[in-house]
Amino acid sequence: MSAHYDVYADAVIQALIAEAKTDPDVIGLVLLGSRAIGGVGHDSDYDAIFVVTDEAATRYEQTQMTPARGTSVIPPINATDIWNDCPSDMQIGKIENGYLPMFAECLILYDRTGETTRLINGLGRMPAGQVQEAVAKWYGTYLNGV
Repeated sequence: MSAHYDVYADAVIQALIAEAKTDPDVIGLVLLGSRAIGGVGHDSDYDAIFVVTDEAATRYEQTQMTPARGTSVIPPINATDIWNDCPSDMQIGKIENGYLPMFAECLILYDRTGETTRLINGLGRMPAGQVQEAVAKWYGTYLNGV
């Protein structure tokens, strides 16, 4: 693991932020995983969500033309874990409970409208009843992983 990782000094992160800022469909960019918490190792990839408007997401679906993300990075990176999502899908109840903890430790890199911060704040705070349900459902998986 890296002794000190400055996410904003990372050239890939800077390229992703620039890509987000120049695309009018993008209202936010969220970094997830090890890079968001500064726990970078030799095998750390880039896990990021380009938050696009609901209208853009609908257009992508209708035209079957979704922009590839992370293509601005040179040299190229593995962009498998960089994707688009939209406000109407980034809601408690629409995201599998097992994935919600990643939003509690994510980093908002860009927020054009304030909407991304609102969304992430909502996803990072699971209601108590859902916490109990998620723990019951995922505890065995967690133990098997350990």
